[in-house]
Amino acid sequence: DPVMTAAMIDRLTHKSYIVNMNGNSYRLKETKDWLNSQ
Repeated sequence: DPVMTAAMIDRLTHKSYIVNMNGNSYRLKETKDWLNSQ
């Protein structure tokens, strides 16, 4: 139901904050290191 979905998203994001994170992902770095060690 599109109306219910829109209402739920509205409730979830009503008092939310957007956090911008720049830089490399530590998960990506660990995965690359793991793949290189194989």
